Amino acid sequence: MGTPDGQAIYKERAPAAEWVNAGMRNRGLYQFRVRGLVAVRAVVVLHALVHNLFQTIRRCAHKHPQRPWTDTLREAARKASEHNREPQGV
Repeated sequence: MGTPDGQAIYKERAPAAEWVNAGMRNRGLYQFRVRGLVAVRAVVVLHALVHNLFQTIRRCAHKHPQRPWTDTLREAARKASEHNREPQGV
């Protein structure tokens, strides 16, 4: 971080990555209450899933403020399911 290029990269990282870590701390992840690498990875994955779910809900609410976020999420899931059922390149 001693070079100007390194400092510029670090400045870009702060808004993109550090707020995720702060969110995990706000949800109670100050230290791991489990032992072992497998258990710690499971806790981290769970926190990542919660983070992604919160972001999805926030974006659904922002995209369609007049509708409940659950309806927007169901519609997106239905469209994704229909897209996955279509034959690819047949």
